[in-house]
Amino acid sequence: MSQTILRAYNDDGDVYDLDVFNEQQFLLDISAIESGDIGKVFGITSQTFALPPTDNNNDYFGNLYDLGVSLSKSNFIKTFPCQVLVDGIEIFTGKIYLEDVITDQNGDTLYNCNVVNETIDFKQQLIDTKFGDLDFSSYDHNLTYANIEASWANALFSGDIVYPLADYGIVENDTTCTKIESGIGAGKFTNADYPVLPIDFKPAIRVKALLGKIFDYVGYDYTSSFFDSAYADSLYMLATRNDYRGITYDSPIEQNFRASQNGSVTSLVPFTAQTINFDTEQYDNAGGFTTPSFRPAADGQYSFNYLARTQFLGITTPSDPRWIQVRLVVNGFTNVVPASTFSFQGMQNNGIGYVTSNFTSVNLVAGDVVTIQVEFNPVNGGESADIQAGENQHYFEMYQGVQTSQGGNGGFVDIKGIFDNDESVVGFMNGLIQKFNLIIEPLKDNPEILSIEPFNTWVDNGVELDWTDKVDRSIKYKITHPMAGAAEKIYASDVIDKDTANQYSINVLDKTFGSKNYLSESDLSSGTKKIGTYFAPTPMKYIPGTGDFIVPIIHAAEDKRLAFKPRLLHYLGLVDSDSLVGTKAGATTTGRWYFGDGSGTTNTQIQHPVFHHLSELPANVPTSGNISSTLDLHFSNGEHWEYHQSYVNAQTPRDAWFEYWSFYINELYDVDSRLLTLNIVLKPQDIPDIALNDKIFIDGHFYRINKIQGANLTNEQSTVVELIKTSPRKRRYPRRRIGSGIPGDYVDIEATGPFGGGVIVYEDEDGGVASPPDAEEAGRRDYFSVYSGSIGGYALQSPVSSTNTNNGINYVDDRVSNTIIRGSGNVIEVPIDNGEIRGDENNIYNATGQVNIFGNNVTLGTQLTGSVTNAFIVSNILDSTTIVSASNIVALNPVREITEYDNNKVIQGNTKHQGSYTETYINVPVGPGTTTYLTGSAVGETFHHHFQWTGANGNAIVYIDSALLPEYDGVQQRFTTDNSLTASKTVTLTPIGGLIDGAAEEALSTPYDGLTAQIINGDWLIIQKKG
Repeated sequence: MSQTILRAYNDDGDVYDLDVFNEQQFLLDISAIESGDIGKVFGITSQTFALPPTDNNNDYFGNLYDLGVSLSKSNFIKTFPCQVLVDGIEIFTGKIYLEDVITDQNGDTLYNCNVVNETIDFKQQLIDTKFGDLDFSSYDHNLTYANIEASWANALFSGDIVYPLADYGIVENDTTCTKIESGIGAGKFTNADYPVLPIDFKPAIRVKALLGKIFDYVGYDYTSSFFDSAYADSLYMLATRNDYRGITYDSPIEQNFRASQNGSVTSLVPFTAQTINFDTEQYDNAGGFTTPSFRPAADGQYSFNYLARTQFLGITTPSDPRWIQVRLVVNGFTNVVPASTFSFQGMQNNGIGYVTSNFTSVNLVAGDVVTIQVEFNPVNGGESADIQAGENQHYFEMYQGVQTSQGGNGGFVDIKGIFDNDESVVGFMNGLIQKFNLIIEPLKDNPEILSIEPFNTWVDNGVELDWTDKVDRSIKYKITHPMAGAAEKIYASDVIDKDTANQYSINVLDKTFGSKNYLSESDLSSGTKKIGTYFAPTPMKYIPGTGDFIVPIIHAAEDKRLAFKPRLLHYLGLVDSDSLVGTKAGATTTGRWYFGDGSGTTNTQIQHPVFHHLSELPANVPTSGNISSTLDLHFSNGEHWEYHQSYVNAQTPRDAWFEYWSFYINELYDVDSRLLTLNIVLKPQDIPDIALNDKIFIDGHFYRINKIQGANLTNEQSTVVELIKTSPRKRRYPRRRIGSGIPGDYVDIEATGPFGGGVIVYEDEDGGVASPPDAEEAGRRDYFSVYSGSIGGYALQSPVSSTNTNNGINYVDDRVSNTIIRGSGNVIEVPIDNGEIRGDENNIYNATGQVNIFGNNVTLGTQLTGSVTNAFIVSNILDSTTIVSASNIVALNPVREITEYDNNKVIQGNTKHQGSYTETYINVPVGPGTTTYLTGSAVGETFHHHFQWTGANGNAIVYIDSALLPEYDGVQQRFTTDNSLTASKTVTLTPIGGLIDGAAEEALSTPYDGLTAQIINGDWLIIQKKG
């Protein structure tokens, strides 16, 4: 009889040869990726066995039969190394764990145990490991310009940490937030006055580096040709735990404050500008207020309120004019924000009046000094005014501003800050396993080292074994299909996220970007199996103003930031930024963007880092007979139209499904696939040499092991084994059996690759081209969009259908109606109501209403947060025309990008007038002491304002719109006067925001006076004035 030893180790490394019952059998269940558990990690586990309560075993298990014992040596929540030896030969190496203890408390005790291999133990360790447990201290650094730029050259921690340039959106009221857009306008990163800052970047960690941290913590090592490849070296995970800028560890702090004067009245001295002090802070969240001033901690826009309940004294003539003026003073300057003036003409002696001033969206820089200044101006010098004391009678408050937080520019970066520290790392590992169809198993000669390989590599590494003579032919075979009763459909998809690019795909195209559907040929199957977890897809787009400057766009609607789900991306290195147009020091620049260090220095960048879901950009277009070298991280590439496809190719057949799942799934679901259950006579010595990827040869066919049930580690035994018949042909696409309607009459066809131009060819088993009807039917089962009337076996792989015209092929959403197309290469991805396109290579991605395009290379709605409604475009220029987000527009040969700032306008490019030119104007009555606002809608409705004076001498104030509003940049206004103005009758033009020719105001003071002014870069400039 064979001698069996169960050798186990405790935490101290002590060796125990545990006592076993006589003739104890150790039976192992060995399972691969079971047919019903697609995408799951396999492993080896024993059937439960019992051990007796000997002194030796009691000592090893810590006398756990005693309820009062302390768990000093062993417990129920850990595994320990073990070996099973038969006649001195090691048959199994793995881990032992205690399942339960059965006892009567009087010595009759059983220890029920299991042994597992390292794969199952590793999985349990992953479940118990949190991101907060991992040690990322080796990646500690500061968020500086130098470190971010070094990361692009793989010079920061040898490339383990890289900072992508991405559009994460902006923070409301934070004027330091810069848009990743090309152009000379304010707030764009190509304008040197608005550089991006270190706090605008988030770190991405190399996937292999994160794996290393996980394996270090759980005490395992791994080997992998996949993760050692150059392909995996470029693989990074981008994650964030919140929607803040940079890496923040604490919630951002609102800087709001409210201060009041509670102790005594504040007497206003006539004709004197007084700075107001406050003796009580009702709240001051960020400690920015110290009477009498507020100092912001961050750049941005702030809004303030000031209230003063005022008693008027010494009034003898109530009808005399008197007023109080309130100024928000910034760094001693009173003209940064227009003053508030309150008239109290008619006020009685000892009467009470309220002064309530609101200063909104004031641009401040960190450290600015902000105070309140009040001036009382009576006609009668004997009058005075007292502001009453009390927290609700006299106060100054900032009610809306920029949040301040830790971890800003130059701050400390702990990579742990991008993760939820309470989240288990098993989600990340499952995400990788399901993305790349990974197989994890321990090495035979060193089980503490796990092999990690994609299924295809793992299968190819198996060795051929002839088991023909091991078959127990006394027991009948059972033959079935491996997927009988399994899921009819497989849906491979990343998880949905809330960013605009993903939401557009969900809401408009009705599918998750990059998802893949697979349909079984079996009518016995039902339900859907989901593959894919943890990572969200990352649709890519070029930034506004370019066609090839491509970055991840990961923000919500209206440019709002969000805490996005983890993304898997390739870092493709630095590329030249040639397509950018911007400005610096008043001069136009090309091929440059600007990056500030947070301390006042602005750096000029001529290259930018590229992150993408493709392994190279543009995607490689294969020559005849070759396959593309470009891989896509999404499960499906061809069934989705990348947002930059019109300019930079992103099409490749080699998506994650094609590369990692197609062989495996098509083998399981193929009509000729078989699951064979039979008995194999196994000796204990056979078991250590069994590998689940072995190519098992029996009676002329090859199989792979699916499951071994009850392999006996102690005695030779006829053991139940499940084998899956392997196909001699690896199929990238499923074989589709198309019947003719006559029983037994069918043809097997499958899609072939490579493909180009969105076209897939279907062929039969002998390489013959399938008939069009058969190709159309197979294409529908493969979830390709198909079109009829082709001359061969073709199906179109595209997110939209194809419409043949006299001039070529256009890709049009099936829901589009009432639209005429004359041209080729046009794409319509949304159901516009009515339209006409006459031209080539026009793209309508996001538009509604009536759309008419006459010309070539026009793109509507490419900004994912916006859309185009009702547009008439004539464009014959050579370059492309982009309309980002606008409504009710007519564009004639536009030469620049059109945005929502152009709503309700006619846009003309290069224009030549022939004949007379008529301009409308409005008459504006003015007089002494009048105040007129030519703001808001007046800007859009009227260009020419003609002032007509009535009344005595004096000054009329005319407020014109703020030059600080980006939507008004470039606006022109003309102002003229009649013959009644003199040096004593003046009209003063005062911008609500910004300056006019460098001053706070500009006066018109002569008959028939006139000027034309234009808003340029945040100020009014006079571009014409009568002499």
